[in-house]
Amino acid sequence: VPYWITVCVSVVMIWIYTHASGIRTIIWMNFLQTFFLLLMLVLIIAGVMHKMDLTLDTTVSMIASDSHSRIFEFGDWSSRQYFFKQFISGIFITIVMSGLDQGMMQKNLSCKNLKEAQKNMCWYGFSFIPLNFLFLTLGVLMLHFAQHQQVTLPVVSDEILPLFCTSYLGQPILIFFTIGVIAASFSAADSALTSLTTSAC
Repeated sequence: VPYWITVCVSVVMIWIYTHASGIRTIIWMNFLQTFFLLLMLVLIIAGVMHKMDLTLDTTVSMIASDSHSRIFEFGDWSSRQYFFKQFISGIFITIVMSGLDQGMMQKNLSCKNLKEAQKNMCWYGFSFIPLNFLFLTLGVLMLHFAQHQQVTLPVVSDEILPLFCTSYLGQPILIFFTIGVIAASFSAADSALTSLTTSAC
């Protein structure tokens, strides 16, 4: 399907549901995006475990013993993962994402009062912990699965997950992966379009 057709169809669909209910639909789309993203992650992890005949215990011990699952890097200050670099950049990313991004702020502005908005931001921040943990788990499993299947990984890391979903994990996983990608793209696009509208008006 040509790229311009995909863009036009997506924008028209976003306009239709946003025109119907405004910010409420944006919030629901974000909820659906998160739900399908989590569902996709869990299903892909389960699919990889099934393909490698892993139990939950062996999966946990495999991930715990893998060097890629180390969360904090304190030793090598020149590393991109060095803790204090990540910590300081995380502060600035949070300011930019939540404080300066109209797409993020319009969700907080739609809360009933300041306390609800503060609670919303705190829950949003804490929700990243299990989500990042699931992505980390998936990343380590993908590396082991690639060795198990003797697959040469793509040079671009963003192509690894699509490669496995389209070629190795079966049709059901591919369907949920596609739904997850569509949900994520709609959620990003509708927030951006509504933000532009808000700023213009």
